[in-house]
Amino acid sequence: MEIITITHVTHASFILFLIRTGTIITAAINCLLPLARFRPIFLPSIVESFILLSQNLPDHLSSFQQKNIERTLKNSLVVMSK
Repeated sequence: MEIITITHVTHASFILFLIRTGTIITAAINCLLPLARFRPIFLPSIVESFILLSQNLPDHLSSFQQKNIERTLKNSLVVMSK
């Protein structure tokens, strides 16, 4: 089991850091998007977790998976800004 040390952890970022495959990370991002739109109280922690994820992508993912996650994060942030 891998131990992850993060100084400031939100629930959304904790979930995203525990996931290990690119497909499931993308699915988790897509699941958090409606939550952020319909429950504005969670918006700051979800945006923060997206930023943390974009800065700390898992290095075991292929470059294609990393680009796919980056594109999903970018699209999600654009949708949340509307």
